[in-house]
Amino acid sequence: MDDFLGKYAWEEVVDAEVIQAAITRCVTTGEPQTFESVSADGRWRTQFHHFGEYVIGLVRFLAPAPSLTVMEAAILALMAADQTTRMISTALKTSSSAVNTHTSTMRRKFGVRTNYGMVLTARDAGLI
Repeated sequence: MDDFLGKYAWEEVVDAEVIQAAITRCVTTGEPQTFESVSADGRWRTQFHHFGEYVIGLVRFLAPAPSLTVMEAAILALMAADQTTRMISTALKTSSSAVNTHTSTMRRKFGVRTNYGMVLTARDAGLI
């Protein structure tokens, strides 16, 4: 455990006791443990998972949420509800190509390549 903490990249940002407590809870309960931290670079989320003899720490940078237009926010909410482009265009009384254009713009804003990545990133940012 000490060797892991010594190599852990968050030692400067998160107190080693916080990390050790999260790992211990993860091992004893078998449930993933999550905590967020803030550095000069931004917000970070770390989640520990217990697999047999191993504990794996997944670290994710939480980029600031981009600002969305009303139409983009509506499209994003419908995408998160597993609606297709055609269903979204019908619900919002717009064309499928307009939905695709807004979706492409949102992917650029979020810095992701897929709609799935966009929905996950938006969820992490608290937008949906």
